[in-house]
Amino acid sequence: MLSAVIDYWRDVGLDVTARDLSRDVFVDMREKNNHHASAWGGDGGLDAMVLPINYLPVSSESSWYATGWAQWYSDPKNPDAVEPPAEVIRQLELYNQLKATADAEKQNKLMRDILDISANQFYVMGIALPPNRKGLVAKNFKNVPKVIPAAWSYATPAPTNPSQYYLESQ
Repeated sequence: MLSAVIDYWRDVGLDVTARDLSRDVFVDMREKNNHHASAWGGDGGLDAMVLPINYLPVSSESSWYATGWAQWYSDPKNPDAVEPPAEVIRQLELYNQLKATADAEKQNKLMRDILDISANQFYVMGIALPPNRKGLVAKNFKNVPKVIPAAWSYATPAPTNPSQYYLESQ
């Protein structure tokens, strides 16, 4: 997929080179903000509130972009911290409000506001959704949902409550 993206970017005049790095080297470069862009799998927006790293820089360990901004959010005195622009500071303020409330309706509104800013700033570019996955379930294995989302942030199959699956006597 990344090879196709690079070809498209070159077609519009961007000079792009992809490097296949070991995970430890990639993470080290990203945490030190020593990169221009990175490519990684996402969750397709399954639950932005649970895993907001694609929409605002809240953690230098998990942000795929602007790790200096994430370090500023965690500790503005960090020598690697970079003060973000006003739009990002506004997002981070909204995120702090979201974390401070237990009101689900208010949380949803705050997250929508965060996502609106993210969409306007275009920090992360989704290029493809993961392919549909297929699974087999025995006819006598019951209470298994027909559709189970597959994403790292969903922790498949835990949210489907496997303790409630059961075997039907034949």
